[in-house]
Amino acid sequence: MEQIIEKIIYALDETLSLDEDNKAITEYALYNVFVTVSIISGLSLVSLLLGVLPLAFITLFSGAAFRWSMGGAHYSTPSRCIVISIMGPVAIAGLASYVSRLRTFTAPSPLVGIVLVLLIFACAIIHLYCPGETENNPLPDTRKPQLRRISYITLILWLVLMIYLLRLNHVSQILASCLALARQLLSVTPVGYRLFGLIDMMLSFLESPLKRRR
Repeated sequence: MEQIIEKIIYALDETLSLDEDNKAITEYALYNVFVTVSIISGLSLVSLLLGVLPLAFITLFSGAAFRWSMGGAHYSTPSRCIVISIMGPVAIAGLASYVSRLRTFTAPSPLVGIVLVLLIFACAIIHLYCPGETENNPLPDTRKPQLRRISYITLILWLVLMIYLLRLNHVSQILASCLALARQLLSVTPVGYRLFGLIDMMLSFLESPLKRRR
């Protein structure tokens, strides 16, 4: 991916004579486009093969809805971000699909309890830790209260959607969205940063043999 983006930037530079600022902006935009397309394409293929396509995208979009205002831990390379962004929603979708068929969820009360408990935890975590920052992307102090308010608004909209799905008894969709929110909440806590860092390190070990073969 990095080589493709470098070639595109080189071609644009030859044509448009980009300065350093425009090169950086173009590189950032291209990375976002490539990562987004790769995630959606990969998730579509894998989740379709495993029969969890709708739930996988509910998971992806539920997490993304909170991610942009909450922030949180990131992986150090785009390739690792792509891999986890595909594996995570697929795993959550599979778990939600399986758990939704258990007898426990034939009545609405367990789902109501899960949503309420998650709502309480979400309010506390947003208040304590959001928005989450990274060393490479610190946020100005004036921006943080605004992002925190957006996170609360998103949480209220999410709750309205959960109530609607509860009325329709869409158990698997509710579970997938709840698990996606729980994963996002974890990513902004100190424990989540350490866990994501550990996963990132494990992925780097897996990448090393592949890089040596090239």
